[in-house]
Amino acid sequence: MKLPSAKSLLSIAALSAIVAGGAMLPREAAAGSPNAAACEKSGGKHGDFRKSMDKRLDILHRDLKLSAEQETAWTEWSGKVKSTLDDAAKRRPDYQAMTTLPAPERFEKLIEMGKERQTRREADLVALKAFYAKLTPDQQKIFDKGMPFGPDHRKDGKTPAKK
Repeated sequence: MKLPSAKSLLSIAALSAIVAGGAMLPREAAAGSPNAAACEKSGGKHGDFRKSMDKRLDILHRDLKLSAEQETAWTEWSGKVKSTLDDAAKRRPDYQAMTTLPAPERFEKLIEMGKERQTRREADLVALKAFYAKLTPDQQKIFDKGMPFGPDHRKDGKTPAKK
């Protein structure tokens, strides 16, 4: 019986990590990946992502033209979004410690992180629905376009091409 190569096993482990909780690979593991240059260029920091998200929220806020009553709901929802982003660094695993664990324990941790992420997403959905309910039908259409997987989600405003 032919055993899988180390490269195949690494690919399977990386895919499993993504499915299990969207875990990011440490810089050392990413060194051979296509995204290594981008990771090194950013220094592994997500400040650019936060700036991008702030910009997207500012544009969405402007485009929605909210009433004074809706502003309170916007402040609550956008504050939740920003808080979730700010807390992301605290939730990142200690990659050095993870490498010392046996593979089954690492996977258990990845599954646990996935469950925690699911819980956070569900709380985010509650906040999103509360804000969305305050919008008019026209504002909801604008909001739908500007949110992830909406037509204006990408920087160029285009939806990804179908393969």
